[in-house]
Amino acid sequence: ARSKSRPEGYSYLDQLAGQLRFGIGYIEAVQEVRRARLSYEAAHKAFAAKDSTGYGKQMEETNQRLRHALALLKDAIGNWAAEVRDPSDLGALAALNTFCFDYLKGVAHQVYLESQMWEMAL
Repeated sequence: ARSKSRPEGYSYLDQLAGQLRFGIGYIEAVQEVRRARLSYEAAHKAFAAKDSTGYGKQMEETNQRLRHALALLKDAIGNWAAEVRDPSDLGALAALNTFCFDYLKGVAHQVYLESQMWEMAL
């Protein structure tokens, strides 16, 4: 598309490409959060079954997946931020940082703490 557009339209194409990269990264992050949730549920099933090894492994997998999701989301937001054109983009990015990235970071920290401080009654 760039070869068929005038130089005045390049910034618009760059913005669209950045937003597409954001969309792809965002969807990958959401999928990784879903996989983390499945690991978390498996960990709690292992805990209920008094399987401490299974619980520890599943919680470690959950922590890894949440860290990966945060990295994907940070890259996705960065792709959009690199192509900001107007105040509405800034507002959307601010909302994503607050209600998506910061929230997921808090959840990841809470899950990490849960994985480090537990006791299983025998």
